[in-house]
Amino acid sequence: MAPVAPRKPTNDAEAICTAVTQPTMRFVSVKTEAQQAVLMSHRTRDFLVRQLTQLANAIRAHVGEFGLVVPKGVHSEAGQKTIRGIVFPTNEPPRHRSRGRRSAR
Repeated sequence: MAPVAPRKPTNDAEAICTAVTQPTMRFVSVKTEAQQAVLMSHRTRDFLVRQLTQLANAIRAHVGEFGLVVPKGVHSEAGQKTIRGIVFPTNEPPRHRSRGRRSAR
């Protein structure tokens, strides 16, 4: 494979000038803050959905090691009941300690 020649800034500038003068060159308008905020919320939601799916798949795999079968789908009622029964065997979520002052011993 032949080595790649280093890029020269003058060639880049010349290519940019040539491209800008072409009649088919299209320019993209700058997005408003509102448009950027909407796109950011969509990306954040997509990220959270991916994380939720990863967590559900990990739990399903770990539970499968014990021979329990959890149906696919994060929002399936049977899957939620099975996972809830494994995570909280007493059917009660754990109680958090109060954030009050500690008692002196």
